[in-house]
Amino acid sequence: MTNSIIILDHPYTLISKDNVPHRRSFSAAICHALIEANQKQGFNVNIIDLHADHFDPVMHADDLTNWRLNRQLSPQIDAYNEQLKMADNVFIVFPIWWGSMPAMMQGFFDKVLRKSDFLNFHNQTPLFQPHTKVFVYTVSGAPTDVYVNKLKQPILPLLTVNTFYKLGVANDNYHWQNINAEDISEQKRQIVLTTILNNKF
Repeated sequence: MTNSIIILDHPYTLISKDNVPHRRSFSAAICHALIEANQKQGFNVNIIDLHADHFDPVMHADDLTNWRLNRQLSPQIDAYNEQLKMADNVFIVFPIWWGSMPAMMQGFFDKVLRKSDFLNFHNQTPLFQPHTKVFVYTVSGAPTDVYVNKLKQPILPLLTVNTFYKLGVANDNYHWQNINAEDISEQKRQIVLTTILNNKF
C-alpha cells in the first residue's frame, strides 16, 4: 500500500476550500484535490492540518535541548515524525509569505525533523527512502514568473538542498508548483484543481 501524507499550513485550515470571502484558502482547495487524487489511486492518505492541530511552531528552550539530545518533544511531534517515516509520497501545501513559508510550516521543519534524521552530515539512517517523492504546492500573491526570475525563488534551495536532500530525497523526486491564485480567474483556478485531481503520483 502506498502511503501519502499531506501537510497544510494555512490559518483558515482545511475547511476553507470553498469560495467564501475572507474565509477562503486556495491552499485548502489544493489539499482537497490532492486527497481525492490520492484516494482515487488507492493510496492510504494521512493529513496534517497544522492550524487545526494547534501545532506550536516555536522552538522553546526545553524543546531545543530535547531536540539536541534526540529526546521526545511531544507526543504530537512523535506522531508526525512516524507518519513521515512511513510516507512514500509527501505533499506540502502553504501560501508564500514574504518570499518564504509561514512560521507554522517553518516550525514544523524545525521541530519535527529531528537531529538524528539528518543523513549527509551525521551518517544516520535517512528519514526518507530513495523512492520517497516530495511534492510542494505553494500559493503566491506575486506572479510565478516574477517570483522565479526577479525574486530568485528562495523557497527552492531552502527545501531542496537545505532540507530534503539532507533527509535522503533524490533531487529528481522533488517537485514544486506555484500558483498565483489571486491573479487568475475562477475558471483557471478550477483548471488547476482538475489537473491536480487527475495527476498520477
